Amino acid sequence: PDLVWLYSSRGVAYSNNLQYELAVPDCSEVIKREPDNASGYNCLGVAYERLKDYRRAIAGYNQSIGINPRNGVAYWNRGNANMALRKTREAIADYDKAIAINPKDFNAFNSRGKAHVANGARDQAIADYTQAIQLNPSYVEAYNNRGLAYEALDRRTDAIADFRKAQSIDSADQVSKQQLRVLGF
Repeated sequence: PDLVWLYSSRGVAYSNNLQYELAVPDCSEVIKREPDNASGYNCLGVAYERLKDYRRAIAGYNQSIGINPRNGVAYWNRGNANMALRKTREAIADYDKAIAINPKDFNAFNSRGKAHVANGARDQAIADYTQAIQLNPSYVEAYNNRGLAYEALDRRTDAIADFRKAQSIDSADQVSKQQLRVLGF
């Protein structure tokens, strides 16, 4: 058991340091030693996702979910991998599950909003971004995403307000800065 913790910790550390190719063997070792370790499969999925091997990532997330179907993070991660494969329906279903498990998961709302945009459902996206902002009022990415959705719907005043809010939270944010320039500010 102590070695499992060691391999798991090192695999996560490698991932945190963007050394995903080094995380794969450690996460795999966790699974080899504890085949029912949902976190090990999720760790492996994250490493493969960052290496852009989305099918293997999804396989890892599927294993993690099979072991622990209440793991909302694994659903969110699988949704992100599905988005990378442009499987927006599957991604939305995964984000729906992540939100059902944890209704305060602002990342899942933001990600589902992006999937709705990809499907052309900007009003649904705006509702999700708004929920993400309500859950985390300092969430710059959600303000920017909602601002872009407003802009696409020709709701210029709303878009400007969101980009300004993003700038007030993080003056170094490049997305809001650029969008305000595009909008003449």
